[in-house]
Amino acid sequence: MLPFWGIDASEPRVPAVRLRGIRMTRHLSIGLALSLLLAFGCGDNATDDADAGTIQDAGTKPDAASTCATEICNGVCCPEGQTCDLWTQQCSTPCSPVCANAVCGQSNGCGGRCYGICENGLVCSTATMQCVGSCVPDCAGKMCGDADGCDGRCKGCPDSQTCNTVTFLCETVCSPACSAAQCGADDGCGARCLGSCPSGQSCNPSTFACENNTCTPNCSGKACGADDGCGARCPGTCPSGQSCNPSTLVCENNTCTPNCSGKACGADDGCGSRCPGTCPSDQSCNPSTFVCEGSSCAVAANLGALPQATTGASHPLGAIVLSVPLNTGALPDYLQLELYEGMGPFIGGFVTGTFPLTGSELQYATCTLCVRLFGDTDSNGAPAQFYMATGGTVTLSSVSGYLTGSLSGVSFEHVTIDSSYNSTPVGDGCTSYVSSMSFDAYISQ
Repeated sequence: MLPFWGIDASEPRVPAVRLRGIRMTRHLSIGLALSLLLAFGCGDNATDDADAGTIQDAGTKPDAASTCATEICNGVCCPEGQTCDLWTQQCSTPCSPVCANAVCGQSNGCGGRCYGICENGLVCSTATMQCVGSCVPDCAGKMCGDADGCDGRCKGCPDSQTCNTVTFLCETVCSPACSAAQCGADDGCGARCLGSCPSGQSCNPSTFACENNTCTPNCSGKACGADDGCGARCPGTCPSGQSCNPSTLVCENNTCTPNCSGKACGADDGCGSRCPGTCPSDQSCNPSTFVCEGSSCAVAANLGALPQATTGASHPLGAIVLSVPLNTGALPDYLQLELYEGMGPFIGGFVTGTFPLTGSELQYATCTLCVRLFGDTDSNGAPAQFYMATGGTVTLSSVSGYLTGSLSGVSFEHVTIDSSYNSTPVGDGCTSYVSSMSFDAYISQ
């Protein structure tokens, strides 16, 4: 078997000396206030003073000691419900902090913050009054609405269904049907189609009514969804194996299965495209021009339908790897399928399903379901050329005990792979194609 070629606040605390200074200042202020109360607010010996009329203005400040029904503050009676603040020597209403059912850090109504509630497993820090800590949701094998262990709920559903995050029920996804529909026609999903109009008119995407053209759309050579220059979008080109949905103007996987088995380079695939088919032994099929060209490529341009693989699956380093020899000889070629746990669709563990090879799956540094070819591999397991998938589909029906599934319509291009696992196209025209391959291999540990 070919060796595995894989991923080889708190704020600063107040110093004690400053606290002691604050306390001493407050004690001195309180002492001074009490002295003033003893000197001027208490006792009944005004006639013994040298100038009682000067010391106490009886017309302005009543004899608090004899007339106050509430607390005395700086020689005056505090209103009912207020008390004397010994720090400011002013009457004030006491403040009671309100923190019942408060969120962590919320104002307590008295100039402070509440030690309150945090969500998702976090706790309220007494130092910063902020929610801290972390919780990792666990949704492995769980369905939509099941508890994730972090006060949240999981969102898993069977294929073709999605999890409604309001009701937490699995719902069937509706696919709009707008093929050949008229402008404004019902798309079968509660919306309307951006469909066709008579010549000289176009479908207004806001009103879904046919209107006379005042602008000539330009969609020549443009991709699906691109601006047509008239405020609408183009039903343009898509990658191989996909077509432009006329309603959403998004590229979607074709429902047509290309048939290129045994066909020559450039032949019709039966789905409106051409086959990267067979060429003479010293040539390969250019996937852009679909013309046979001379090549120094290590792997044949069209591998066609490969036989079922029943061996070569292993389980190293949190991955499942399937290595399949494509031929024999001194420098054989290999197809390698690599699944990486804890990433992408396998974030919660290996799962079954149908996975399109798009986006991050086309870059070796980021793919979680990687499909590669090794060309002209020497006795040490080192290939002369690497090929990385550029499209296609992988279906997995078993990932436990046996690795079972299939590949469909997988295209490849010659790449280099650096020490950080970044794959870069060489651009030398070396490509390959596997129309289909099934596998059912025991996973050795």
